[in-house]
Amino acid sequence: MASRAPLTELEAINSILRRAQLFEVSNLTSDLANSPAATQAVETLNDVSRVLQGQGWSFNTRTDEEVAPVGNEISLASNVLNASLNGSYEIRDTVRDGKLYDLKSNSSTAFTSPQYSVTYVEFLDWTDLPDYARNYILVKATRKFLMEFARDSEMYQYLEPDEMQAHSYFTAQETQGGDLNLLTNSSIVRNRTRAPRGNYGWRR
Repeated sequence: MASRAPLTELEAINSILRRAQLFEVSNLTSDLANSPAATQAVETLNDVSRVLQGQGWSFNTRTDEEVAPVGNEISLASNVLNASLNGSYEIRDTVRDGKLYDLKSNSSTAFTSPQYSVTYVEFLDWTDLPDYARNYILVKATRKFLMEFARDSEMYQYLEPDEMQAHSYFTAQETQGGDLNLLTNSSIVRNRTRAPRGNYGWRR
């Protein structure tokens, strides 16, 4: 049996819109200007993804990276959500203004050792996420969109078991360190056919 391709960002956005009875889009660049609903769906998907990824998982955490400070500073890439030193140092580290920051000395120039071991939590683009993460993010984002934008409490409640199942599968894959395709193992991305709504997605 042929394997199923990973869920694309466009497919995820259209899944959210379909659940809310809104018109789907064919392009995430050109179509957003004429679809406030699609724009909100993209923002919701990104918000949920950022919150989830910020917790740090096997797919977006780099451990024991050796870093040499420059000018006693450790600068971080723009996609780093969190970072911390490994080992015992006289430093209470956090992240500020794109750099590691020492709360003890209130300075970003306290990194005077030649080298440090650092653990990074990165924000990954949609295409770099494992499929089990994409599907969990999709279900959470769909419910958030339904409640905050579409005001569809009925469908919000309907999808609660889907989110619980997606969470269980996500946790299982993280525990195992695997990356299986959720779509081949569950009914999480069930679709009920619902008629789209009028101009810009809303029924008049």
